[in-house]
Amino acid sequence: MSKKAKGVATTTEDATVVDSVVDRVLGRSVASVSSPTHALSVFQQLVTTYEEVYRIDETEKTKRRDIERQRQVALAQIHAQKEFLLKYLTFAFAERKENFRQVFKVVDAAISKRDNEQLALGLRAMTELAASNPFGPLIEVQKTRKALEDGGQVWEF
Repeated sequence: MSKKAKGVATTTEDATVVDSVVDRVLGRSVASVSSPTHALSVFQQLVTTYEEVYRIDETEKTKRRDIERQRQVALAQIHAQKEFLLKYLTFAFAERKENFRQVFKVVDAAISKRDNEQLALGLRAMTELAASNPFGPLIEVQKTRKALEDGGQVWEF
């Protein structure tokens, strides 16, 4: 074991690692500590370095806690948006289903009465209903929300 790392390292390799770290931190080897004043200076540097590491560690812990809070908020928002969308889809498609049912009644009645004019109106209504976007109202809500968030939006009533 290296004499200059006595009491710190258990093998020559450990002593070399310790000396290397000390050399990088202090710019000199442990053997160069020559007086009590110098030893006190090295100790003060050690305490200062420890305090700095402690502050950095606490800062990073705080950052991690903040990131976790932000993550939880984002997950809650995603969950709420998902629930809203699922409820909307249930409503929107139930409404579309009912609208198609009503149009089919018109078409069926027109076929049974041999009313070509009513049949054409029913088929046109069916085509328009099929072409309509069930997400249209959501898009309008999104546009309104953005307009509300825009401080420069002028509202006229």
